[in-house]
Amino acid sequence: MLHPKLESEHQWKFFSFHPRESFIAAIAVATEESAEGISLHLNSFDEVVAEHA
Repeated sequence: MLHPKLESEHQWKFFSFHPRESFIAAIAVATEESAEGISLHLNSFDEVVAEHA
């Protein structure tokens, strides 16, 4: 589920950010009609490695 603020936007096409060092940047592409079902997560590199180890 997207952040409530993003879900309330009239329409958005592209959302990206570059978090501080050791975090993985997250990118989501969506439109108002297809926003449901898209997840956006920000995990530290260590968390991602541990999850897939």
